[in-house]
Amino acid sequence: KIGYLIAFGLIIHDLPEGFSIASTYGIDKNWGLLVGLLIALHNIPEEFILAFPFIISQKTSQLIVLAILSALAEPAGAILGIFTLTLTKNNLAPLLTAFAGGAMALIAVKELFPLGLKSKLHTEFYFGLIIGTLFYFLLKFLI
Repeated sequence: KIGYLIAFGLIIHDLPEGFSIASTYGIDKNWGLLVGLLIALHNIPEEFILAFPFIISQKTSQLIVLAILSALAEPAGAILGIFTLTLTKNNLAPLLTAFAGGAMALIAVKELFPLGLKSKLHTEFYFGLIIGTLFYFLLKFLI
């Protein structure tokens, strides 16, 4: 049951990520590449989280189907974002970027931070937060 909730949450979460990639690329190609790279990197642990409950319950056939759906949600969001930007001659790029950023910020602030603080692994939570932030700034500087 938890595995299905995680999978559907990730699928819903990946659509705005696709918007984010498309809209930031529409505004600035370097910014779009950075956002795409960071999203791709953070998708790695997401897919491990998706896989874990299905591996434990030995339901690998459901895992494969849900992993494929999760993998396709982000490109679907990007295609929808590119289509929207093309129709509006890139005029909605700031709106799509704000929409995607707002959705991700809400998930982080309302769901992920409180969950991390509730865990007994406070040191690991803060370490991950600091390393992730520093890694973002390093990539921003390099791209």
